[in-house]
Amino acid sequence: MESGRGVVDSLKQGYGSGKKRPWYAAVRAACALAQAGQLQDLNRLICMAPCRRDPLFQWGICQLLGEIASDDIWDCPVRQQAVELLGDLFQNDPLWGEDESVRTWMLNIIDQIGAVDDAAIRSSASALVNECQQDQSASTKLPYPLRNRHPLPRSSPTLVKVQKIPPLEYDLHRLRKLRLEQSDQNVYIPPMAKPSLKAKDEDIFLLMEKMQEFLAGAW
Repeated sequence: MESGRGVVDSLKQGYGSGKKRPWYAAVRAACALAQAGQLQDLNRLICMAPCRRDPLFQWGICQLLGEIASDDIWDCPVRQQAVELLGDLFQNDPLWGEDESVRTWMLNIIDQIGAVDDAAIRSSASALVNECQQDQSASTKLPYPLRNRHPLPRSSPTLVKVQKIPPLEYDLHRLRKLRLEQSDQNVYIPPMAKPSLKAKDEDIFLLMEKMQEFLAGAW
């Protein structure tokens, strides 16, 4: 995946060309960086994108950060950083949220993060939304829930690389997550049996029913 600075340079070259809407290309690039675990490059893109004043770009980035913060597939420090970045953009970036709808959307995202299972993330988001609402007039709840799950990173996240976790261990972690997600999709096939080894296939019966009959007769 191209680095954050490389993505920014490419966006600058195409900015105003009319071939693609810059905000859309930038949001797609941000999602790709997140999926690849290139979080430092993602931060750089958010801060340097030539279309960062566009409300549509800001909406997309806020959605992405909210999904990272609310998804337990990411390590807690990464989720915490996403919450903090949302707060920093809301409170300290004069170019972010010039459009009132963006600020309203950010409050709704942070409010949704405040309902996650992780106590630390929930506490940070709840404290942040209280701080932000002090400087914000009453907002309208927007009917756009965050997605339940952000796609798994295709490579080890930055934190995993820094901690020097072996690639095999990380792959096993990803596989375990996938298996847990698919556990509710299992198909139950009831055990069958025959009266004897030489019995025909048509003579099969449900083993569980016979077992229950046997147990009932034993009592």
